[in-house]
Amino acid sequence: NYHNRSLIISKELNDKTGIAGTLNSLGAIESDMGNNEKAQEYYFESLALRKETGDKFDIARSLNNLGSAAYELGDFEKAQKFYNESLEIKRSIGDQYSVAETLSNLGNIAYAQGKYEQAQNFQEECLALNREVGNKNGMADSLNNLGKTKYTLGKYEQARKYYEESLTIQNEIGDKSGISHSLNNLG
Repeated sequence: NYHNRSLIISKELNDKTGIAGTLNSLGAIESDMGNNEKAQEYYFESLALRKETGDKFDIARSLNNLGSAAYELGDFEKAQKFYNESLEIKRSIGDQYSVAETLSNLGNIAYAQGKYEQAQNFQEECLALNREVGNKNGMADSLNNLGKTKYTLGKYEQARKYYEESLTIQNEIGDKSGISHSLNNLG
């Protein structure tokens, strides 16, 4: 396949950035297929090379991906560790867009663990950052996550308001999948 050919060429050129990027892509493919243990192997290899090159943005990305794989495997403690490491780097380089993404991930872990107030705090911070950077997809996702948390806490009117605001944004940007999701939540 193309990724394997890319990996071979990058290795021939001793292009650590190219190798790390390809390994990350292979990890994403494995993750998409539900092979999160294999995905972690690729992500760890990618992370090691990215640490050698010192690219903080890519290091943070690998850590975030490792967190996602751990989350999918149900290892919330390890996922939280990777996400927190990623978050620290993202904050240090001022990448607000990516900070919001990782806050959302931390909110999902808190929600999955039944820590709904903590989940709400992460999602509120995530929403504020998404508004600040103008990330409408991120805003819609954060609003849906806040709606889900409010619903779980029995605050149905607040949940409805979040779902409706999310739906409005999804209609604006033409996100049909998101529209379907919000309509389902409202139903």
